[in-house]
Amino acid sequence: MYTTINRAAVIASIIEKRRPLAEKIASVENNLQTLSEALRSLEEHRKLLLTQVNEDIIRRLREIDLTSSQSPIENERLALSKQLLYQHMSNSIWIII
Repeated sequence: MYTTINRAAVIASIIEKRRPLAEKIASVENNLQTLSEALRSLEEHRKLLLTQVNEDIIRRLREIDLTSSQSPIENERLALSKQLLYQHMSNSIWIII
């Protein structure tokens, strides 16, 4: 009985230690998602403006490359998702043990 209680306490302690990191990762992931959506929206607006303005502005708008910024953001968000999933799976394994 003692080892069961001790094991439960160790598991609870591990989960509590990891909780702040998991919350921070989730927060960063949400921020990256918001940033990615904003870049997509900005790109859509840029494309719309290309059809409505003069040639000088069109040339300048075409020089803007938002997709090159979006790819690293999306990669980072996916990496954070994997890290959060790995951490969740690690917690689950500890609970099973």
